[in-house]
Amino acid sequence: MSIITKKIASVALSATTALWLTGAGALMPVAHGATTAELQAQINALLAQIQALQTQLASSGGSSSAASCSFTRDLTVGVRGDDVKCLQGYLKVDPQSGYFGPLTKAAAAKWQADNGVSPTAGYFGAKSRAKYASLVAAAPAPAPVVGAPVVSGSGLSVMLDASQPASGLFGESFASRPFTKLVFTASADGDVTVKALIVGRYGQGSDAAFSGVIALDADGLRMGPAKTFGSDHKLRLTEKFVVKAGQSKVVMLAGDSDTDQNDYNGQLVSLGLDSIEIDGTAVVNASFPLTGATHTVNSTLAIGSLTIAKGSFDPGSGLTKEIGTIGYTFSGLRLTAGTNEEVLVKAIQWNQSGSAATSDLGNVKVVLDGVSYDTTVSSDGKYYTANFGAGVKIEKGFNKEMYIKGDVLGGSARTVDFDLFRYAELQAEGLTYGYTLLPSVNGTEATSGTDDSDVHNAEPRYDASQVQIAAGTINAQNASTVGAQNIGVNLPSQPLGGLLIDVKGEDITVAAMNFDLSVTKNAGDSVDTNDVTSITLVREDGMVVAGPVDGVA
Repeated sequence: MSIITKKIASVALSATTALWLTGAGALMPVAHGATTAELQAQINALLAQIQALQTQLASSGGSSSAASCSFTRDLTVGVRGDDVKCLQGYLKVDPQSGYFGPLTKAAAAKWQADNGVSPTAGYFGAKSRAKYASLVAAAPAPAPVVGAPVVSGSGLSVMLDASQPASGLFGESFASRPFTKLVFTASADGDVTVKALIVGRYGQGSDAAFSGVIALDADGLRMGPAKTFGSDHKLRLTEKFVVKAGQSKVVMLAGDSDTDQNDYNGQLVSLGLDSIEIDGTAVVNASFPLTGATHTVNSTLAIGSLTIAKGSFDPGSGLTKEIGTIGYTFSGLRLTAGTNEEVLVKAIQWNQSGSAATSDLGNVKVVLDGVSYDTTVSSDGKYYTANFGAGVKIEKGFNKEMYIKGDVLGGSARTVDFDLFRYAELQAEGLTYGYTLLPSVNGTEATSGTDDSDVHNAEPRYDASQVQIAAGTINAQNASTVGAQNIGVNLPSQPLGGLLIDVKGEDITVAAMNFDLSVTKNAGDSVDTNDVTSITLVREDGMVVAGPVDGVA
């Protein structure tokens, strides 16, 4: 017997480690055989030396720098680069964005006035470079800071990074504002997984000055969802991360603010790491709490803006898609820069709130201004993050389209729903003042509705339409290519009939097929269905997929 099948395919360190302290002139080895008490005493001594170093650097003003800068060009308003960022660090400009804006110009002008450079116009040209070189040459060369000590035995050291964010403003519509820079260092004998960071609010301020607190990685990308403080002024950030054996990992505690800070104007707030939770039994060496910069809450600084609305690529309604669908666009936004400053879009986190598993989706990419970017998935499988590298600039008053697309690999009867859960999960920076902006809505926020491709006044902020993954189907019909014909006696491999099999939605495994044979005979003939032997199922390319079996009367 012959069978014709048509199918739609589915996409289916060493024993002793040392730490040089800048300006402290001390080299302190951590011995391999030290006891826990001895290790803790050495770490406490290191922490005390680093604190003294930070105090020393803070009191030195702008006349020296922990590392000299290399200036090969004139720097002025509008210039961007690592040399600008180094200058900002030298002048203690906050934030150190790498963009020469009005804040950097003002700081350069003050430095010129303090150091006898004329004119004091904030233009960092040949005269300023020469003066800078003479000041750096006169200062003693600092020894390099190599990070936290690697403890011997199974353990994790946590300490403040030697370079903390400069204290500054915490204004309205700020997002991912850096507060406390931390260094996590694992001992040489094993990786350490950090399950949670317990963060406290410190300073003379209110918990409500923060609309959310988030951890940032070394690239400034948000790690998991933001959290808010409880009545004990603490919160838990639960995005797991791994510190590799003998290596260090930098994590920043950052804060978001809402659009109205009037009630908290002038308050002084900071964030501290109170404790951590880890997998296993590794010893945690730290002197908690670890707090960094103290920022002043401000409600008057008019920074730029970035607004969102439903994009032209958004499907706009809930659709059903079969397994095997390739490159489907799940959700889309239009991003519009305000008129105060140009905006640099740096990253986005899409929250996949549907029931589909990570393995049900593939080739998930975010497209911004026509360019595709890969995504990384959070440990819980719910956040898909795209990093736009150096960033995508949006001119004042202009907009760009962004959308997320991917392949449906599995998950019949499950759902896919890519939302923007919080405004702050779209990371963008103003190019005049250098602050990370909190996006807002372009229009009126909806007060009701679910999965409606609209911006809402509650989370999720952009509630995209939900995709239903279709259940698999299998359909069979007669194959017209195998027609009726006479059957001879004692002849092998004679076609008896054909089927066209159409499978959609997911792979189908056929365990067995039953066929009824009807035999018409003359009176007195003894032929029956058991006289039909060696019945086989043959694919259209000639491959035998089942049989042979004999007929049973």
